[in-house]
Amino acid sequence: LWRMHRPQEALASFERAIAIDPNLATAYSGRGGALYDLKRYQESLASYEYALQLNPNLTLAYTGKGNVLSELGRYREALLAYEHAIHLQPAVSAFHKNRGDALMALGRVPEAERAYERARMLQ
Repeated sequence: LWRMHRPQEALASFERAIAIDPNLATAYSGRGGALYDLKRYQESLASYEYALQLNPNLTLAYTGKGNVLSELGRYREALLAYEHAIHLQPAVSAFHKNRGDALMALGRVPEAERAYERARMLQ
């Protein structure tokens, strides 16, 4: 439902999954994504952070957290989240692209260009 651009319905589904298993990190991560799409950024961030408490190796929660932090203008923190994702899965092009976006927002242009080049190489 979330990927079908129906975030309200997706949120309800993730809430049901969490009610069934409150330790299901992927449900909290998915909930974070649905909340992000609903522009409920603080709740989204809290959901991603809780997912990472439950499973510190949940790569998509790091990227989701980075996206929320970027949306909030917290680019240094976003950069750290993207770098965690890259550490866990270095061959994912989108993670390097997101890292480049955060670096660009921080004015670190040469580093951003290298991140974008890495992203292109991985496509």
